[in-house]
Amino acid sequence: MNNTFLAMAYFHLLGPVDAVWIENMNTVLDDNKKLCLMSGEIIQMSAQMNLIFEPEDLEQASPATVSRCGMIYMDPNQLGWRVFKDSYIQYELPVSLPKEARELINDLFEWMVDPCLEYLRAHCKFQLSTSPIHLTFSLMRLYTCLMDEIAGSGTTGPDGKAYAELNANTMLLWLQGLFLFSLIWGLAGTITGDSRRKFDTFLRDFLTGALEEYPKPKSIKFSKANIFPERNTCFDFYFEKKAAGHWREWPDMIAREDLAIPEGVKVVDVIIQTDETARQAFFLETFVSHNVPLLLVGPTGTGKSAINNYFLVRLPKE
Repeated sequence: MNNTFLAMAYFHLLGPVDAVWIENMNTVLDDNKKLCLMSGEIIQMSAQMNLIFEPEDLEQASPATVSRCGMIYMDPNQLGWRVFKDSYIQYELPVSLPKEARELINDLFEWMVDPCLEYLRAHCKFQLSTSPIHLTFSLMRLYTCLMDEIAGSGTTGPDGKAYAELNANTMLLWLQGLFLFSLIWGLAGTITGDSRRKFDTFLRDFLTGALEEYPKPKSIKFSKANIFPERNTCFDFYFEKKAAGHWREWPDMIAREDLAIPEGVKVVDVIIQTDETARQAFFLETFVSHNVPLLLVGPTGTGKSAINNYFLVRLPKE
């Protein structure tokens, strides 16, 4: 902290602004720039030294702290989702993924996300209004949660579950299918029923090359198994991670024992298994097992609480 040091120096503090320690920084933020330590020592900072705080929000910051700082606000529309995508691919994807797989995931994002977001904004109605960045975050969270078998290929997970070794071709096919599934539910999971049919038509035309303005990158090779069947809509299928991967309807996920009604059970406690209950149970199990919060949205009386309670009572007692 020599005052003869002429070059500008920046202390970049990334994280929440804690109300306790940030108050001790107020003297540093004043014009005299004096750092007062708990020991009673006072350190004079030079005029070339600056502090940069990068918090998620200012919930814990006091007016005294905020008034001593200049503020740079990044508008979500100007910031865009690509900076988060770059960080996601570099830091949050499984470290075991090879370079080829990471390049494929980047190409999938670049090819599909913008056209889908634009179509959803212009032609679809959301039950819950969200920003494009939030929708892209939802895609990333779901995609990460579905990669357990890929991330642990040939190893044993922390829960003791052994994962089979995947060859390179199978891994790439799974990554494509899982990305498509994550895109459907991450970006379009909260649109209305009529909008789902519109989005299904758009997505099928997009994947089959009917929309010439969105040419498919050479690295992406969708096989027939990677694209959901023509019957019903894309929301009626889930991607099963077996063999080369294929799409199955939600009722196929319901176990035979779940179809039986236990003796003596009260009528109000009976859950009739349908494709909708299978969908909700899948997302509940996927997100809860990965410590990801989720919100079920829907009209009153559609079974949200009943399905949640049914899922919770079936969790391991430990």
